Formats: sequence, structure tokens, C-alpha cells
Amino acid sequence: MIPEEVKVEVVDKGKELEKADAYVVERAIEEGWIKVVKTELIDVPIKLHPGGKSGSIACEEAWSEGSPSR
Repeated sequence: MIPEEVKVEVVDKGKELEKADAYVVERAIEEGWIKVVKTELIDVPIKLHPGGKSGSIACEEAWSEGSPSR
């Protein structure tokens, strides 16, 4: 099961961007493999990284800041 918001993001927006996976997920919904359910949005206080650096650099920094020595 996926929330309606996920369907909109993956299928609807994905089709606008011509992403092949959007059609795969859409077919799975049509065939009943995935169910779309209406849910209430909840506020989850998760601190997100502000971004701005490439993924590998950000991961390397996160690893060196928060992990025990290698």
C-alpha cells in the first residue's frame, strides 16, 4: 500500500517527466499489486541535511562527523 501523495509523486509527476518507472508503478496499481490509500498527513520532526553538495561529498562528511573511527 502507498499513500495518495506517493502515487502523485511517482506516477503522475513521473509520467510528466517521461520516467519509465512511473508506468511500471501505474500498471502495478491497475493490476492490484499496489493499493493506493487515502491517509492523513502527519508532521514528523526529522532534521534533514540542507543539501548543496554532491551526494558522495555529503556522505563522506556525514561518515566522518558521526561515525566511529574507521
